[in-house]
Amino acid sequence: MLVKLKSILRKGKGADQVLADFRQKLGIDFWITDESNRVVWGEAEGDPKTHPVFFQNEIVGQVHGEGASSAIAGLISHLLSKELEKKEIGKEVLELYREINAIYDFSEKLSEIISPKAIADLALTEASRLIPSTAGIVLLLDQDEDQLEAISVFGDLFSQNQDQLVQNPILKDLVLGGQAEITSGLLLNMGRVGGIRDISVMLHAPLKVEHRAMGTMILVNEEPVQYDAADLKLLTTLAAQSASSMESAFLYERQIRESREREEAMREVHEATTRFVPFEFIKSLGHTALTDIKLGDQVERRVTVLFLDIRDYTTLSEQMTPEENFGFVNAFNGRLGPVIRNHGGFVNQYLGDGMMAIFPGEPEQAVQAAVRMQMSVQVYNKYRKTKDRDSIRIGIGMHTGPLILGITGDQQRLDAATISDTVNTASRVESLTKYYGNSIILTGQTFEKVKDIESFNFRPLGRVQVKGKMKAVSIFECFDGDDMRSMEKKKQNQAEFEKALQLYHEKEFGEALQLFKRIIENDPGDQTASLFLNKSSELMNVSVPHDWSGVEEMSVK
Repeated sequence: MLVKLKSILRKGKGADQVLADFRQKLGIDFWITDESNRVVWGEAEGDPKTHPVFFQNEIVGQVHGEGASSAIAGLISHLLSKELEKKEIGKEVLELYREINAIYDFSEKLSEIISPKAIADLALTEASRLIPSTAGIVLLLDQDEDQLEAISVFGDLFSQNQDQLVQNPILKDLVLGGQAEITSGLLLNMGRVGGIRDISVMLHAPLKVEHRAMGTMILVNEEPVQYDAADLKLLTTLAAQSASSMESAFLYERQIRESREREEAMREVHEATTRFVPFEFIKSLGHTALTDIKLGDQVERRVTVLFLDIRDYTTLSEQMTPEENFGFVNAFNGRLGPVIRNHGGFVNQYLGDGMMAIFPGEPEQAVQAAVRMQMSVQVYNKYRKTKDRDSIRIGIGMHTGPLILGITGDQQRLDAATISDTVNTASRVESLTKYYGNSIILTGQTFEKVKDIESFNFRPLGRVQVKGKMKAVSIFECFDGDDMRSMEKKKQNQAEFEKALQLYHEKEFGEALQLFKRIIENDPGDQTASLFLNKSSELMNVSVPHDWSGVEEMSVK
């Protein structure tokens, strides 16, 4: 044996430094023994795989290690065979080091890229830098469409002929073949790609993942060059690494796309469900999505409950077909529902001929919404008049108090429920608008919580005990939602009305009667004043109990 393994691995020798660099770059531990199993490089540790080192067809040592250790064994064999050629070995080792280092750097760059096109662009850039070439292309096979796609191109030769190349049936066969080859450049012309200049040689390597050919990488040189096995091996290595990264990138893109599709589907479901269960209801329970709620969830809040009712709806609906009736209700709700939301409330339930709304914030938001809804109905009536349809009227009542919002039902059927005497009281107050002949009534509990009283026009209506209740409540009319004429008349009569009502409750029915008469003479449309006029007249002619307090007791809802 002309060359000893130990002689080329001595410290200070170039091979020693190269091996040390490989160990650091590749992050692997290995050591080398000679033919007598003595350690001649590195430190023995563990019991890893053994890779023989050959020189002139004889085993002269072993490389012990994992991963790329087999490549190290081949490298040492190569160094041994070239040791006799002192002037050439340095050049060859450095070239091999440069290529492996380039591949390592390429792998590092790939790990930072998640776009298939960016991966292909990087692969072509690195390949053209390491292998002499004037043009290159990366072709992928779309299996669904059964056609090629040029994902990356460099050089005029290919960039000017992409459309013809992707239609080239010979190139498709080349991709499906999945082989790395050095072939004649005439292959392109055989596919009848117009405009391709004569090329003597073409280098191509498959993009394969788990034995599946997904595409190919092609390099050509318009100058007369001879590609060799080393060039083909290098291109094959770059193509293999690129294919693996592209597959991961495609998988990532698919996962992102599917995730977005799921999110979009969930968003659509969420939007659809919140039309049935208001988001504000869900939020009040401490959740952000309908899917978070569960049977038994509940919370107590102090809110203002508002009820709205269409007057004489039964008579109105009898004049319409079922389809027209449905269209009317939708048009009506479509006008007034947004008014409630715009003033901080939400519609808890549509009731066919009315609605129930909840205002979690300030009570005056509910009053503002009620006024705005009355004005919207006035505008709507002008439109209905152009269609020769009857005008509609609505009554609105509200009450402020504690309320339980929660999820009731059973495991198979859940429902959003509001449970409280506040709801019942608000409903009864709304029905009082028919009795008193006005458009908006609120209880004293709501009136007392309105911070800016001066921004509204209120007048007291006394106290009332609604059906089913033991305690009487104070009620007030808000007439800001009346038409302009009615509102101005009530403002003019405000002081006189309050004085007349005071006399009424003090049992001074005669004096009250005279004041109510003057109010009606000034405003014949004031139905509330007419009601108290009639009651004053009745009570003048009967014996009023000593404990009479003026509380109106309602026997109907």
